[in-house]
Amino acid sequence: MRTVSAEVGSDLWRYLHVGTIGGACFQAIMADGKGRQTLLKNKIEERKTWESSLPCKTVLQRNRGAILEPYAVNIYTLNSKWDIYEVGKVVVINDYIVISPDVMNFNLFDNRCRAGAEVKCYGLDKHNSIIKKGEMPNSNKGQVQGYVGFLKAEIWDYVLYHPQAKIKYGQISVKPDHDYFQELSQKVDRFIEELKTGSDLTGQLTNSIKE
Repeated sequence: MRTVSAEVGSDLWRYLHVGTIGGACFQAIMADGKGRQTLLKNKIEERKTWESSLPCKTVLQRNRGAILEPYAVNIYTLNSKWDIYEVGKVVVINDYIVISPDVMNFNLFDNRCRAGAEVKCYGLDKHNSIIKKGEMPNSNKGQVQGYVGFLKAEIWDYVLYHPQAKIKYGQISVKPDHDYFQELSQKVDRFIEELKTGSDLTGQLTNSIKE
């Protein structure tokens, strides 16, 4: 496992995600539906053309979530019990799994990710609904539990932020669900095998990029 500094939307960030599985992919893989088949088709095509389907930085800058996310990260780091943070890091788990957590906390002694945060800046109605329920939506479970499982973290915080809401900031701590991750891991392995079969490329990132 290696970490690479790469700003979201940058050329390096997009390159590292070409033909690989990111956090946003885990939910579709877990669901085993049409979304999975579409994802598989897109990733096979990426590995054949080596062109990214992810948005570039200029597109992301017009996205509400991308604009508000830095504010939420600042609030989180000021209020969290963790002392050491990594923001803007891409984690290369292997040649097929590359994830970009919004915030990570590392233990300096063993360079292991202990915790982290997934930040969501939804529209006002959805923000208020989640804040009221006080629970992370199932639609985000794959991404968060994937981060926890692949990084072997102790806990992950699900962070919400909307500047116009009555309760602007919310934080829900999510513990590892080992049974869920075991199933997710198996499905990810199967997805990777299908990805290998459908692509003529080995998909190996160069050591220079990894390092």
